[in-house]
This record gives sequence, structure tokens and C-alpha cells, in this order.
Amino acid sequence: MKLKNKIKSLLEKLKQLDLKNSSIKVKLPFYLLVFVLTTLILLWLVEVVFFENIYTFVKQDSLTRAGNRIVEEVDKKHADKLIEKISREDDVCVAVTDEFGNSIYSGINNRDCNAKISLDDFMLRIHDAQIHNGIYVNTFFKEEPVFDINASDPGSIKFKQTMRIIKQISYTGIVHTENRTYIVMLDARLTPLDSTVDLIRILLVMVTVILSLFALWLGWLLSKQITKPLLTITEQAQQLASGDYDVHQIVNGYREVQKLSVTLNQAAEDLQQVEKLRNELIANISHDLRTPLTMISGYAEMMRDLPGENTPENIQVILDETNHLSRLVNDVLDLSKLRSGASECTIKTYCITDSILAVIERLQALTSQEGYHIHFDYHDKVYTEADELQISQVLYNLCTNAINYTGEDKTVRIVQSIHDQTIKIAIIDTGEGIREEEIDKIWERYYRTNSDHTRAKVGSGIGLSIVKRILEQHHAQFGVSSELNKGTTFWFELPLKDISK
Repeated sequence: MKLKNKIKSLLEKLKQLDLKNSSIKVKLPFYLLVFVLTTLILLWLVEVVFFENIYTFVKQDSLTRAGNRIVEEVDKKHADKLIEKISREDDVCVAVTDEFGNSIYSGINNRDCNAKISLDDFMLRIHDAQIHNGIYVNTFFKEEPVFDINASDPGSIKFKQTMRIIKQISYTGIVHTENRTYIVMLDARLTPLDSTVDLIRILLVMVTVILSLFALWLGWLLSKQITKPLLTITEQAQQLASGDYDVHQIVNGYREVQKLSVTLNQAAEDLQQVEKLRNELIANISHDLRTPLTMISGYAEMMRDLPGENTPENIQVILDETNHLSRLVNDVLDLSKLRSGASECTIKTYCITDSILAVIERLQALTSQEGYHIHFDYHDKVYTEADELQISQVLYNLCTNAINYTGEDKTVRIVQSIHDQTIKIAIIDTGEGIREEEIDKIWERYYRTNSDHTRAKVGSGIGLSIVKRILEQHHAQFGVSSELNKGTTFWFELPLKDISK
């Protein structure tokens, strides 16, 4: 009764337990305990509750198979040996008679199991077999006398007779041959299982307690091993969330945790790089904004305070700085639109060769006074499908980048070529080139191949980042190749459009 109350109390506590929001330290032992208890419940059902039913079924099946073997072989010469073997090995009573009850064969155990039956029982068994297609198996209870020593009279040895109820299985089969009819009867007692079930029940109680405690201990141990690296990774993630990106510890453990730790460390390195670039971007934009504003303010004050300085040259400086400031602001806005997806492509067919010539004409007007030369190599005018305004911006930014980094010859080449229905545009400078390990980084905003930020001769300093976004939006192939002290080539490809069709 106490155990039953304890189980009820435990079940009520489990109902109150919020497993959904519990930690793995609670869930894992609980699930292991549920698994063990489920297994033990199945054992209780098989070994205690349904043990006798299973035993009866197995014994009945064994008796039926033995009886069917005798029925098949009863009219053969070696039938007596088969009956003797089955009677001995299966511990059953076997009797084979004719239809009138006269014995033909009998098993060797018949003397011990009281196989003799009354004529009425004999006829009843034949009747039951006849209405069941010649074979009938039955389980029943019967009384039999038991003789015990009478302990009430110690001076003499006397026996007293008592009756006990036993469970028995009977098999009756009828075999008709040309010469005679055989009645095959098998009887087997079912051993009382009360003491066996009691023993199993005691053992199962012990096993239940031991395995339940073991499941809780194992669950606690496993949860500790699992949660320890997870807690470390959680601390690292909280460290990242607080803005501290100095996370470089790989947590060892099982494969998934180690993979998660490596991913977290990689994310920390990426965030650290992004933070560095963000700080550089702010510093560089501040520098590029401050420089033209300072010059505009300085020249304006000079022209105000010194009447002789109000010259067209000084006014042109103010206009140039204003234009540079305007380009910088526009490029920042363009990049912001491209990153947010607010800038949409207007795809149409146009002559990209004419677009390149127009960009060159714009740049020559800005750079010819400083001695820069832009050469364009092409055979025929070609057409493509793209956003003309955005691709013109790509060409302009790549050309200004080449002008800013070309060599002492101040020469930039643009090459247009056709390859398998694809237009390839290459912009080539003769500058110092880019180291291989820095090529993937040049598409970042304000990235320089050295740490010194200098003002671009033309453009805003974030042109390559805009180029990358536009070409990605067009799903175009693009790239860069460079050789130190020889120059750099930026290229991109667009589909060739045949307008003759």
C-alpha cells in the first residue's frame, strides 16, 4: 500500500514538471527513467500478469503438434516408437484406441498420469473431436485425490486423502483408415506456477529499483557530459552578443559540439573583421567628407577676406570639391540601396560598346589635364541585355579605380571581347598589383592594399563594393587577376544579344 501511494505521489510530481522548458539535465534522466520503466512494465506484463496464459498457450501448442505427428504416423509400423518417444520427451500421457475404447498403443508415462478415463468421458471426447473436424484440444480443471501423512497421530503412520484441483490439457484426434479407426488421445498436466510467479515478482521489484536508480545516475552523468561543452559555447555566444569578439577557444567534445564551436569561432572572426571594416569605413568616410568641406570652407573664407583671391581658379576648386562631395554622398546612397535590395534592375537591350565610349568621354574630361590616357580595344559594336544605368556605373567605377592605381605611364586599357555568346569586358591598369591573399578583400568598402587611407583621384573610394553588388544583382560572372609590379585586370561578363533576328 505504501509503495502504491509513493508511485501515485511520484506521478503527480511528474505531471507538475514542465519538461518543455526544462534543461537537458532534467530531460535526459527523465527520458532514461521512462525508457527503463516502460521496459520493466513490459517485463511485468510478460513475466507476472500474463505468464500463466503464455505458459498455457505454449504447452497447448506443443501438445497439439505432438498429437498431429501421432495422427499422421498412427497406422505405420514405427508408430509405437514414435508414441514412446513423444510420451517420454514431451512428458505427456498418450493413448491410442479403437472406436470402442480398446487400447492399441500407450505411452510409457500413462502409469503416472492417470490416463484412464470413463466410457462417458471417452465418448464425449470423440463427440467433441467429430464436431471439430476430427481434432479437438481442450483445457480444463479436474480434481484428483492426494494422500498425505496424518500428522495428528504421531504414534502411527496413517494417510489421509484430500482433493486438489489441477489444470490439464487434452488432445483428441480421430483417424480413419481402410482397416480401422484410431482414436488418439494425449493428456498433459500444467504445473502450478504460483510459487514461480511470486519469485519472479520479488526479483522484478529488485530489478525495478536497481535499474531506476541506475537510469537516474546514468542520465545525470550523460547530461553532465553533454551540457558542459554546451554551457561553454553559450558563454562564448553571450560574449559575442555583448560585443566582445575575442573568442578563439575550440570546445572539445562530441563531433556536433566541436563543429558548433568551430562555427562560432569562425563567426567571431567574421564579426571581428566586420567591426574592423565598419570602424575603418566610418573613419574613411569622415576623412573624405571632412577634406572637401575643409577646402570649400577655406577657399570661401579666403575669397571673402581677401578681395584679390576672388578668382575663377579658386571658384573652380570650390566647384570641384562640391562635385567630389556630391559623388561620395551619391555612392553611399547607391551602396545602401543595393545592399537593402531597394534598387531594381531595368533590363533592356542596348549597345554596351557605345556605353563604354560614353564613360571614357566623361573620364577623359576629368583626367586629361593630369596626363591620363584611356585606350579602348574592340572590333565591332555589340549589344547586351542589362540595366544600362547600373552597368555604366560599373564601368565608371572600375575605370576610376584603374586610374587611381595605374602606373607611372598613366595608362588604362579597356578590352571588349566575345567568347561563346558572352561579352567580356576587361579594365587593365599598370600599377603595383595586388597580393594574392588580398584579392578577395578588395571588394570591401574602402579596402586598401595598405593601411594608409588616401583620397581617390577620381571617385569616392567605395566603387568596387558597388560594382560587386550590381554584378551580383545581374547574376554576372566577374573577377580580378593581378601580378605584382605589372598591374591588375578587373573583368566581368554579360550575355551577347543578337539584334539581327
